[in-house]
Amino acid sequence: MTQIINTFFLVLIFLKTCIFAMRIERLSFEPPFVKVDYDGSRTVGTGWMTSGSTVVSKNFARLTPDRQNKKGAVYTSTMLDFPAATLLMEFRISGQAKQFFGDGLALWISTQFFSVFGPFHGFSEQFKGVGIIIDTFENTEWAHKDVTVVMNDGTKDLKTMKSKLEGCSGELRFHDKRADFNPESDTAALRVSLLPNGTMNVQISGKGKPFVFRDCTKISLPDHGLPVGWWKDAFITITGTTGQLADNHDVVSLLVSDEADDAVLSAATPFHLDFLNQNTSSQDVEARLGNLEKLLTVTLAKIATLEHNLDHRFTGLDDHITVSTKKLADQEGNLEARVNALEKKLLANVEGHVESKVHLLESSVKKTIGESLVHAERSLTTKLSETVTEKVQTVSGRWKVPFAILLCLMIAAAIAFYRWYQKLKKMHIL
Repeated sequence: MTQIINTFFLVLIFLKTCIFAMRIERLSFEPPFVKVDYDGSRTVGTGWMTSGSTVVSKNFARLTPDRQNKKGAVYTSTMLDFPAATLLMEFRISGQAKQFFGDGLALWISTQFFSVFGPFHGFSEQFKGVGIIIDTFENTEWAHKDVTVVMNDGTKDLKTMKSKLEGCSGELRFHDKRADFNPESDTAALRVSLLPNGTMNVQISGKGKPFVFRDCTKISLPDHGLPVGWWKDAFITITGTTGQLADNHDVVSLLVSDEADDAVLSAATPFHLDFLNQNTSSQDVEARLGNLEKLLTVTLAKIATLEHNLDHRFTGLDDHITVSTKKLADQEGNLEARVNALEKKLLANVEGHVESKVHLLESSVKKTIGESLVHAERSLTTKLSETVTEKVQTVSGRWKVPFAILLCLMIAAAIAFYRWYQKLKKMHIL
């Protein structure tokens, strides 16, 4: 009996493995994004955090806008903790540039919890795990691949990792100035399967929906120093970076299942409106109601598509307005600084000019006053001399008589004094 029960449970486990692979909700996210975190910002889901320039809208998470020198990331706070897993990431790389664009977007499965941005596509080069890099800029430093897989056992430096690159090429970038660009359908997808034996299978699908996956590379991770099951202690991080070149790097969804099977992650079959061309007169009410239900579903899908397109446009417009406002503010600050500098320069020039004029006026006044004083002094001296001369000449004829009288009196007094002296001498007084 016990053997029968054990066999029964083994059959259930087998069926679960083959058919009922489950999506890991705590590691998965998909739109619409309606949850907000503690500071009121929109988030992709519980247990996920954002950093840098990341902005989460209702239909996607934009890691970087189409601006230079931006870094953004979404990362989980919980470990993978499964012996096997499949990750399906839907993303969109788009921009206005036709020829020059970059840098890229990367999916990291690493035992290192993301905390700060690093120099290697936004991640630290010292990590244990794997990174799948979608690089839209053709680097000349090494053999370029649109999809590059790097592996590190925690001991390799960047040069060593670049010496053995795995990956493939693919059309994974969209030009959003094309007339037929549709943000909802023009997305690409990356599928990473981690098998129980330590093998990692990477597949990509480009050129928009519906997704048609093709093999990119298959790698035995133990051959690169990563033991079987290492990913059970790994965190998931998605980074986007721009440098001198730029693009929009959007993540639409990340679906993670607990088996190396993507059946649970498959996209829904597109709806068609062929049933509207059918003759409804011969259909019963139930069939017609079914058709109406399909029509309603298609209409809702189209509304969702329109909403996604508007979300993409408005997110770009919001970024453009933000950047333009900052530029205007910077220009206003520069203009104010220039006005202040001009005012200071003008004030200095005016003060210097006024001071120069004052000095010149002082010198001129001093010179004029000095010349006037000298002239007045000379004139006064001349007039005084003329006046004295005239007065002397006027009285020069009337001084002789009094002088003669005075002279006679003085002679008479001298004679009288002499006689008085002789008399006293004779009297022996002297």
